[in-house]
Amino acid sequence: MWARASCLSFATLVLFACEPKQMVDGANGTGPSVVPPTLLASRDQVESWVKSRNSELSHLKYLESRGVVEFRWHDAEGDHFEQVDVDLFLALPDRSAMRLSKLGEKYFWAGGDGERWWVFDLHAKPSRVEVFRTEDGPSRGGFGLLEPACIRALAALEVVTEPYAITAQAEVQWKHGSVLRTMRFADTGLPEAVTLTDEHGALVASSTLKDYVRVSVDGTAIGAWPRVPLRTSATTPEGSAVKLAFDEPSGRASRMKPALFDLDTLLKSLHPDEVILRSKPNANTGPQP
Repeated sequence: MWARASCLSFATLVLFACEPKQMVDGANGTGPSVVPPTLLASRDQVESWVKSRNSELSHLKYLESRGVVEFRWHDAEGDHFEQVDVDLFLALPDRSAMRLSKLGEKYFWAGGDGERWWVFDLHAKPSRVEVFRTEDGPSRGGFGLLEPACIRALAALEVVTEPYAITAQAEVQWKHGSVLRTMRFADTGLPEAVTLTDEHGALVASSTLKDYVRVSVDGTAIGAWPRVPLRTSATTPEGSAVKLAFDEPSGRASRMKPALFDLDTLLKSLHPDEVILRSKPNANTGPQP
């Protein structure tokens, strides 16, 4: 049974204008890498990787997968560990649904439709759903990790948009809303680390990615199938850690239905006791392992 007393958990992972396409110094407040670099590539090489990655992701309209999520966090009672099953559905660029369950029991349901995002806490007594406006931007704590934009960013499933910059550490940086994304590539040409910083330059969350596989996409040649990481490990400055492991992800959306991203339909299906409208997640509330 998950206790609700802990206020630092996986939910604390939330989830500067960049001068375009030039070398910048990450030490000058532009979001330095948290994970030490393993590769220093040339500017032209990073440019090539960005274009190649964007091309791959242009074919990825849907992503669905079963998987497992592991949580580690520390509070006044010591160190904790939990593991739950996850069903993840992404309809890119901005719709998502994420079902978290344990032993077949639904604990949380999170998602968004591009204009709003929400988290159903089905384990709470009374059960409730909190609804946030996407335009209000991400938050460092609370339900922030379950915001669709944060999930996509930490799993490196976002197209790099212009204007972007290439740092002296051979990383690419671009801004999405108020959050600066910093992405580092491995020598495979695929992202190996992502760092998110807020408008003040403070670290929000970081992730590392590995074990990429190609996901099948209808109407696309096998060689052009986009690659997604099977393993994403994320951490926060508060010391929480999350590991997400996909099990045979697919780009074909065989289990995906429009109702997964429709709040009115979900309200009728999950029938929470309370519906709460908020502008920002509370850093001290949210899914508490």
